[in-house]
Amino acid sequence: MTTWRRIICLANSYKNGGRCIAGVAFNLIPALWIRPVSVHDPVGLTEAERHYADGDEPGLLDIIELPLVGQREHAYQRENWVIDTTTKVQKSGTVSWEACKKYVSKAETLWANTSSTMSGLNDRVPLEQLEESVQSLHLIHTPNYMIDVTEPHPESMAKGHRVNARFDYRGVQYSLRVTDPQMVARYQRAPVGEYAVGEALLTVSLGEPYHGHAYKLVAGVMERK
Repeated sequence: MTTWRRIICLANSYKNGGRCIAGVAFNLIPALWIRPVSVHDPVGLTEAERHYADGDEPGLLDIIELPLVGQREHAYQRENWVIDTTTKVQKSGTVSWEACKKYVSKAETLWANTSSTMSGLNDRVPLEQLEESVQSLHLIHTPNYMIDVTEPHPESMAKGHRVNARFDYRGVQYSLRVTDPQMVARYQRAPVGEYAVGEALLTVSLGEPYHGHAYKLVAGVMERK
């Protein structure tokens, strides 16, 4: 049985060759996160599954009507719901940047800060520290953040430079890979260096397991206009 849920889209990010959409239930506090996934693909959505009937891509701050058929079990992502692929997601409006601030997380930390890669800082969590289902999505507010553009790792298949967001959250420094397509497109071919950006809402996600870790990603960037 299909159940329709209305969410505010706070992430539409690259994920394993497809896209991951996520958002919070509209006008529900505390924030209830929903990440729609395909019945065919347990981690993401295809272009046909996520596009509106007119072919448009869901945008950040869109209000989206999602046809859902049930929760998807996952080792630690408790927000995953299977989408009904026989019907289309629908856009029913947009919300303002200011209106989204009420969904900002009150979490004391962005998961365990015990491990870093060579390209980031506090950007991954050993899987043994995620044995139970956790909230794998947070919306945070930062009064200022930096974009770091670096050369890709020699073994990476990525085209263009690596784009990281660097920010402070409750006194802890983070440098996390950005998977927001618009931000990647803006900076991926920019000269290597640091870029001061400013105030923003960031959707931080705990991604799929890879080589014994779950990686923290910035899946959505909403800059204050």
